Amino acid sequence: MPTFTEGYLRYLMRREDVREFHLGETPEQILARLTAAQNRLNTQDYAIELSPPFCPHTSSKDLLFKPARFEDKLYIRHLNRRLCTVYKVRHANRHAIVRQVKNLLTADAHLKIVRTDVRRFFRNIAFDRLLERLRVDGLLSSVELEALARIAHFVQHYQTKGVPWGLSISSTLAEIYLRGFDLAIRSTRQVYYYQRFVDDIVVFTTGEPQDVIGILSQNLASLDLRLNSDKTVVISESLSVAGQFSYLGYAFKRQPEYNNKGRFKDKEVDVSVTISEAKIERLEQRISESFSCFYSDRNWHNLRDRIRVLTGNYSITKSAHEAPIKTGIYFNYMEITDTSQLTRLDAFLRSRLLALRSYLVRHGCPSPSPRVREMFRYSFQHGFSSRVLHRISPQRISQIASIWSE
Repeated sequence: MPTFTEGYLRYLMRREDVREFHLGETPEQILARLTAAQNRLNTQDYAIELSPPFCPHTSSKDLLFKPARFEDKLYIRHLNRRLCTVYKVRHANRHAIVRQVKNLLTADAHLKIVRTDVRRFFRNIAFDRLLERLRVDGLLSSVELEALARIAHFVQHYQTKGVPWGLSISSTLAEIYLRGFDLAIRSTRQVYYYQRFVDDIVVFTTGEPQDVIGILSQNLASLDLRLNSDKTVVISESLSVAGQFSYLGYAFKRQPEYNNKGRFKDKEVDVSVTISEAKIERLEQRISESFSCFYSDRNWHNLRDRIRVLTGNYSITKSAHEAPIKTGIYFNYMEITDTSQLTRLDAFLRSRLLALRSYLVRHGCPSPSPRVREMFRYSFQHGFSSRVLHRISPQRISQIASIWSE
């Protein structure tokens, strides 16, 4: 069992832990809880525990797992660091992948592309099979392997297969499980670009897309996984068919121009990148849910903050030693080349504000106009183009986002 020092546990700790585990209001109280966690982790009989899982949304079919205690959260983060270190796991960068795909689409040639994903990815990974591989590799200590085995045993009480969705080790375990699959696809002769972001896959090929689908399916079957046929899209371009597909929250479309001999006019083809329709619909849904909640509770402060978050950007600071993560309408979709959808979102938001103002006037609400007028200042176009950054705490984000269905 490794010795956990106070400094190392401070490194593993995150700001959200204070609220999640009620660590206290003062630095002294938080330090006392950290010391208590340190003592428990350094005992010979420490055993990791998880809380009973739950469904985060009524529409969700997957269970969400969480550590039972503060020390368990810290130990799982330690396990994740160990796995990333010994297996050299580097999680893919979404924006880098989108830029690569965008560049590939500018080629002056007819492209053949497969866009697909793995069906119920985390839920169908054979955890016991993965554990056996980790044991054979011999890169983890017996204590770390025992902790993973204990997690697997707990999970099996609730689901027959799969890694526990919701823990920091889940994505890392999945990356290790699919490492051989990734290598096999990249080594396929007719594949010149392959990328997987968690369960989302895109392949550019010189061969027939259906052959690639067969290769993907065959290699996944060896891992007891399979493709999601409902989300598998094949693009085979020709003089009459241009390539378009959605990937990682973006919609890609290219429309080559040909000369009278049927050849490409330009060496590089113009590519349009927009926000995917599914993401636009989700933003519209969140706008609607925000107004529906206001009609119930009449809380102007919550409505304003929800609109600010949706139309702007904000930073999430996880710990003192990590750089803040910027997220929001610009930082989530910075690769788009066409902002017309933002105009659509602004029009949708304005229609809800106008309906709200009419409703308040009809119901005799005193002086609704100044508050509604204030919210007319918020705009998706402005939030994107000016990279508007709001200061808002993670606790407040969690509070106002709790009403959104997904």
